[in-house]
Amino acid sequence: MQRTCPCLRLAVVFAAVAFALTGCLGSSGGTKSGFSVPNPFAASQDNADNVRVGTLRVFGDSYSVPSYKGTPTWPAFLQSSGIAERTENYAVGGHRAAFGQGRGFFDQVNGWLRTNRPVNDRDLTVAYFGYNDIGAGGNRDGFANARAGYTTSVGLLINAGAASENRRLFLTQIHDWSRNPGINSAFRQQVIDWNNIVAETANSSPNVVAVDLFTVFDRIFARPADYGFANVTTVDAGRASIDALFLDGSHFGRKGQEMIARTFNHYLTRGWDWANQTAAGAEAVRELSRDLDNGILRLSMAGDDTSSSGLTAYTFGGREGDIWDSRYNLDDAAQLERRAGRGSVDPLFARADTGGVLLDYRPARKGSGVDSRFGLSVARYDGRLNEADLAGGLQTDYVSDAMAVYWQQATAGLLSTTQFSYLQHEFDGRGSDDILGFVVANQGSGDTWSVEQRLSRPTDLGYAMVVPWVSLSHESHKLDPARATSLYTSDVNFSGSRANEWIGQLGVDLQLAPMRLAEGRSLVLSGSARYLSSLYRDDLEVSMVEAALPGVVQRERFDRDRLDRAGLGLGATLNFSKDLDVSAALAVSSDQGEVDESLTVVAKYRF
Repeated sequence: MQRTCPCLRLAVVFAAVAFALTGCLGSSGGTKSGFSVPNPFAASQDNADNVRVGTLRVFGDSYSVPSYKGTPTWPAFLQSSGIAERTENYAVGGHRAAFGQGRGFFDQVNGWLRTNRPVNDRDLTVAYFGYNDIGAGGNRDGFANARAGYTTSVGLLINAGAASENRRLFLTQIHDWSRNPGINSAFRQQVIDWNNIVAETANSSPNVVAVDLFTVFDRIFARPADYGFANVTTVDAGRASIDALFLDGSHFGRKGQEMIARTFNHYLTRGWDWANQTAAGAEAVRELSRDLDNGILRLSMAGDDTSSSGLTAYTFGGREGDIWDSRYNLDDAAQLERRAGRGSVDPLFARADTGGVLLDYRPARKGSGVDSRFGLSVARYDGRLNEADLAGGLQTDYVSDAMAVYWQQATAGLLSTTQFSYLQHEFDGRGSDDILGFVVANQGSGDTWSVEQRLSRPTDLGYAMVVPWVSLSHESHKLDPARATSLYTSDVNFSGSRANEWIGQLGVDLQLAPMRLAEGRSLVLSGSARYLSSLYRDDLEVSMVEAALPGVVQRERFDRDRLDRAGLGLGATLNFSKDLDVSAALAVSSDQGEVDESLTVVAKYRF
């Protein structure tokens, strides 16, 4: 009976698994981007556009009732756009922040508390008061009663959980009421004084955010045409839904209310937009680790003289597969050569837009096997973080420059690899409003430190290398303080805490020996199965100071969800010559039940 080559049998198995995976790919229909910091208002973390508030809970006056004189207000816009799944509206026209006469913020909050309706994750509570505390004749007690009623009512909301965990409490700073046609223009300072009380109240607790409508509408008053308005000074009810701001002497029309809704939505995501840049560091440092692991494995398979020592350079990314040797044998005879690597791409993490070089040194050792090796790697990774909101979109491109050192030691049949990495990140952000046509550009930076300990047991079957492995790593991410230009508010100074995490991984890598084909060609097949889990993750706290509110520090805390990822991949590299090869990789991964799939094909020509 004729025997089949084990290598060919495995090739048939690879083809069958690839066919089965292809069928699975056609029906999965889901993707997962794996944001490092989950947006508490995202219904699904795979799509940053998908911002959803569970319950929008509203306390306020006639600016916040569901409809005023037939004109929808900002809560109606948030719900009709799908941002709010449902609304509980306790606003009543004519109500104030002050205590008294059963017409205040305190009465609305107590009315809600009597319903026994709980505050849940992803709920947004908004308090929007102040106009009636100034009124048409101005405030006469320095806001003493209004301050007392406001702070007491906000305290009740906080105690009820409105600012706990993945919930937010928005306290609204009113627009310049003195610019309304029916209001005394001398009251601007009273508006500022009231807004300072709102800011001070918000400054006292995390996840309590002061929403600055004052700056937004001051910009509209100064440059109305930029925001699509033709009239911001007089009442024009007939055009208040088109290009006039005022429906009557005290109230905005439809277009003004829409601007309020867009501003609230901006505040829903601004802290998360900045904090999520840590995702770049997390992905880049894990990609660097994979590249080094893959590179060391391929160098081990490429070595044809186990007694030789010296320095080897291995390039990956855009020139993956090139190996440069400067080796010294035991007779001190030196040689320098370039070889086209005959390895295969890592099927789970194939990319053509990264690049780096690994310098690997093997000390001389008599006898068979490699006892130890150590080395240095430098690399560059780039990518894009995409987030968008009702008012347009935010796109952030990043570049991560990485350096790593490693040491590998063979002990009792196991390979122990210790890796230290440092990455410096640069961010270029672009925010836009698709209706107003505004564009802002911002830059930022940050860094990541990582240490990883990995244990593996390579087994050479002659026709394949099988490497089961397990690793434990510690990562530390930090974003540098940055000043960002905003589409709606004054400039914002961001800063954040350092985020630490412990990551555990295990998996198995498989690489078949090259199969020789006709005309000097060869085919290399590879496979990989991995599981990653976060063992511990710090929460990330972001502090924000708006230029219009100096000294007022607003803080948001983001829970960083547990990572739970699994992946399976198959890869193949067809080498036509030492200068030309084509690689393909098929990968399926799952992150907390959401499936991501990819097929990558890369052709490389060396010259």
